[in-house]
Amino acid sequence: MSSHEQTILLWLFRHGASSPKDISQNQYRENVIRTNCWELERNDLLFSCTEDIFALSETGVSYTESKYGVSGFVGHLPATQKHLSNFQEIDPEDIKWRNRRYLTNRDHRYDLNNGSRQAVNNSISSVRNGDLNRVMTEFPDAEPLVDQCAHWVRAIAGLHFFPDANHRTAMSTLNTALVLNGINRIEWSGDRYQIAIFRSKLLRRFIVDVRFDTLWRRDELFQNWQRYFVEVFYGVSNYEYKQPSHKRFEELLGKLD
Repeated sequence: MSSHEQTILLWLFRHGASSPKDISQNQYRENVIRTNCWELERNDLLFSCTEDIFALSETGVSYTESKYGVSGFVGHLPATQKHLSNFQEIDPEDIKWRNRRYLTNRDHRYDLNNGSRQAVNNSISSVRNGDLNRVMTEFPDAEPLVDQCAHWVRAIAGLHFFPDANHRTAMSTLNTALVLNGINRIEWSGDRYQIAIFRSKLLRRFIVDVRFDTLWRRDELFQNWQRYFVEVFYGVSNYEYKQPSHKRFEELLGKLD
């Protein structure tokens, strides 16, 4: 075990999921730390939470405790190494029902766009089951959980199946999928969620074109939700591996002026 690998294991044990930049602390070469993380991942001591964020696996926690005589692991072990692979109890009609619930419950806001509730209800019913099924059957089931969650919200909200409440439908069905796969539900409220929603709506309307042939693309919309879920699952609030293009955001803001 090299000194760099020891540094990585102890850092992740004491601080939880982190990027190579965090681990380097401006004392080590970030690129060397990154390649060491990859090697530790190959040895099943780390796992990739998402792009350029690493955490100790269960094997890694046990190894670090026995090798270095430490205790008090502060990271996250649970279901964060699991994947979304089971959608058997979610079908297209269930997804429509969840969207329709926001329409029929007067405690929720639903934009009728000058139409009647019946007309909007008919629009919900007319969404093609085959299109909703395609999202589930083609879903990338081997990627890290954070990336899968980002893909799901990008797909449901980005394809914009329904007249309104597409983000809420995406998040509620995501929670169902999490539970089906043995993962705790998430709380999707608060400032960080509202910021992610605001950015998501701007990106979808002015910058990103989500289509079935680009469904799993890692564009700015995907990155927006990837950063959100990194914070939700791992508490990493300064994840900046791939920021959206500032130039494109400036162009967007110019259109809004």
